[in-house]
Amino acid sequence: MASAIQNAGTNIEGISQMPILRQFGFMVGLAATIAAAVAVVMWAQQPNFSLLYSGLTEKDSAGVIDALDKAHVPYQLGGQGTVMVPTDKIHDMRIKLAAQGLPKGSAVGFESLNDSQGFGVSQFMETARYQRSLEVELSRSISTLTNVESARVHLAIPKRSVFLRDKQKPSASVILNLSAGRSLEEEQVSAIMHLVSSGIPDLDTSQVTIVDQRGRLLTSKQPGGDFAASAAQFEYTQKLEKSYAQRIEDLLAPIVGKEAVRAQVSTELDFTSNETTEETFNPETPVVRSEQIVQERMTNGTESGVPGALSNQPPGAAKAPEKAPAATAKDAKAAATAKASATNDQAQAAAVNSKQRTVKNYELDRTISHTRMGPGVIKRITVAVVLDDKVTPGDGGALIRTPHSPEDIERFTALVKEAVGYSQKRGDSVRVIGASFSVPPPVEALPEVALWKRPDFWDKAKQGFGALLVLILVIGVLRILGKIATGFRDHRAALQVQVEQSAATEQINLAQQQAAQLNSPAAVNMTHVKDMAKQDPKLVAQVVKGWVAADG
Repeated sequence: MASAIQNAGTNIEGISQMPILRQFGFMVGLAATIAAAVAVVMWAQQPNFSLLYSGLTEKDSAGVIDALDKAHVPYQLGGQGTVMVPTDKIHDMRIKLAAQGLPKGSAVGFESLNDSQGFGVSQFMETARYQRSLEVELSRSISTLTNVESARVHLAIPKRSVFLRDKQKPSASVILNLSAGRSLEEEQVSAIMHLVSSGIPDLDTSQVTIVDQRGRLLTSKQPGGDFAASAAQFEYTQKLEKSYAQRIEDLLAPIVGKEAVRAQVSTELDFTSNETTEETFNPETPVVRSEQIVQERMTNGTESGVPGALSNQPPGAAKAPEKAPAATAKDAKAAATAKASATNDQAQAAAVNSKQRTVKNYELDRTISHTRMGPGVIKRITVAVVLDDKVTPGDGGALIRTPHSPEDIERFTALVKEAVGYSQKRGDSVRVIGASFSVPPPVEALPEVALWKRPDFWDKAKQGFGALLVLILVIGVLRILGKIATGFRDHRAALQVQVEQSAATEQINLAQQQAAQLNSPAAVNMTHVKDMAKQDPKLVAQVVKGWVAADG
């Protein structure tokens, strides 16, 4: 460090000794070097930009730019509605902009009806504009679904005709752009079909075609056919079996562990629809519904009586009982009946013929029942359950596996039967066994992404390259300038030595002349002095300097 400081000081001293013009050129070169270094640093700090959105309308571009300004994210604008942002922020900004509903797109729905219509707009243009608005509104409604990213709807609405035979039904086509890794179930596809058909008059669901972004047809051409019914039955069977299997695993998981139980359920269902009407009678409780009594009597003036010998004989002597029996209610009733009968006989003494007919209708207890058996009746259930062996830690960290005892298997079987509603009458079957599950191999870690494939690699590489370039530029320029300053200093020193040698030679010549004139002993040694001047001119120069300084 000290040597570097000393060299720098020497270079500065050398530069200060340069002419003004060269000093000015040196400063210009140094300023250019600093400017180039600053430009390289700024270039290295500038991030790489990637495409965020393209083809945006002016309204969407304004909304996206406003959101980027609020997030303090740099951006670049290109032609045709192109917006670019730094590569490391592109995914975050897409998520944030999507949360804000940007970009909204250029489609215009029913809000176009609020615009002022020009004078003289034809009916065809009004109809086309209304149909386009209807398509956009349906697309927006479908796009609100969770698994749908965007949607487009095309309507084919025929022109109305006054003739019934020329009437045509409208149709619709829907193109769905599903989110990554998402799919639609049959219920969701059916919901989209009914949504579109309900928004268009006289549009049947069978005339709605739905296609995803991969070109797969999501709607069936025969929604009410046998294939659709079979698919619905298969789906119902799968759901029922999955529900039973999940119920078994949830029941046994707290006992043996979540990963130690596997259950499969097979169900046999009867999808036949049966109707039964039954009428039953109970003969034990008859009830009189109606009764009809018919009496016929024929009277005339002739004597009446019972023909025969008995009626012609006189009656016998009457005997009165010594003790009259106690009168009872029954006897009193009988006496009253007899008296009334006698009175009636006297009143009808003239009757000749009498006929009576009674008709009774009885109502029996009757029950009428109408039974309809719905489809999907369980005919048989088959359950298979596999349990892993008991695992306990042993010495040295080893795992010890112990099979389940027959009592445990029997206990688990009883639990499974209760969980699925086991019925021996139906012929259900439940089988629970114990086995040793194979240990899955360890999951290998995902390979790391190569360094040059990382999104921030090129930014860091550019910064490192910029720093290296600045360092090379500064060191190179400083070395060149240092060489220039050192060369100029060495040149100045050489010129100074030459001047000093010339002065020494002149002083020696002058000393020779003086010695020759004065005939001094120094003349004898003149040759020796010249040899010393040639061998060591610096020493002679120092001696001459001392002489000059001494002479004043």
